[in-house]
Amino acid sequence: MQALAPARDAAAPAAAEPDEGSAFGMLLKRKATWAIIVANFVNHFNYFIYLNWMPMYFNKVLGFNMRASALYSFLPWVVMAVMSYVAGWVADTLVNNGVDRTLVRTPHTR
Repeated sequence: MQALAPARDAAAPAAAEPDEGSAFGMLLKRKATWAIIVANFVNHFNYFIYLNWMPMYFNKVLGFNMRASALYSFLPWVVMAVMSYVAGWVADTLVNNGVDRTLVRTPHTR
C-alpha cells in the first residue's frame, strides 16, 4: 500500500494512522451491527432450506422425480424475483404520485 501513498517529506512529522482494529471493535459494539448479523443468519438459514432440503423433500416424501423437484424448488425464487420488481415499481409509482416516502417504505410499521 505504500506504493500508492503519496511520498512524505522526511522532515515532516508523520500523521497519526487510524487504528483499524478499534474501528472493527466499535462496529461490534453497536446494536445495529448485531441486528444485521442476526438477520443475515436467519435469512441464510432459510436459503439453506430452499436450496438443500426442499428438493429432497419433494423427491423422497412427495414422490416427485428429480426434475419436478427441481422445478418446484425453483418456483419460490422466480416468484421472489418477479415480485421484487413489481414491488419496486409500485413503490416508485406511489412516491411519484405524492405518497410520503416513509409511508411507502415502511407500511408494516403504521
